[in-house]
Amino acid sequence: MKTGYRYFNKVRISAIYFAVIAISVSGCAATATGEQDSEGQQGQDKSQSAQAASVNTAASIETPLVSANDSLLAMLRYSRFINGLSKDQLSEEFKRINDAYFIRPNDRSGLKRAMLLLKPGTDFHDLNQAKQMFTDIMNSNDDSVPAFKEYAEFMLAIIDSQVAEHQRYNQLEEQLRQEISKRKQAEEKLEALKSIEESMIQRRSQ
Repeated sequence: MKTGYRYFNKVRISAIYFAVIAISVSGCAATATGEQDSEGQQGQDKSQSAQAASVNTAASIETPLVSANDSLLAMLRYSRFINGLSKDQLSEEFKRINDAYFIRPNDRSGLKRAMLLLKPGTDFHDLNQAKQMFTDIMNSNDDSVPAFKEYAEFMLAIIDSQVAEHQRYNQLEEQLRQEISKRKQAEEKLEALKSIEESMIQRRSQ
């Protein structure tokens, strides 16, 4: 869990960092424009060119961030979407995504397929295959949306945490069963001793 949160925090910090750069670049352009206005029309032309270059630079910085954030939001929306589907609808959705993934494998369709594989109570539920898909996405050569790899690592962290909790629950459940069994055996021994004691008392009274 902590590993996944660290990566999401890294995305947010990176977004803030580049936003500050974009604001700084725009601020410098505005200052340069003010100074050039006092030097006449030729200065204005230079200032406008510098401002245009600054805008293009800021746009080139901000665009990938918007794309990454939008892509992550799209995955979160998809997760909410499949959570609202019935079992039959999930089967239809899995067939659609599964076909799309094998026709044209990429990180986007791979994430969707892995999330569907995590759905319990379905015919296609496969935790191990989902984990393998998330691992493959982390190691794939598809760098079109790097945030997808961080999302895959985040999902793996959640799965590992849930698996560890489930194993701990099973251990506690097994310990409880053993304690109940020991208590039952002790009660049976106590009842046997009581029966022997009553039998001995009856023999003495005869």
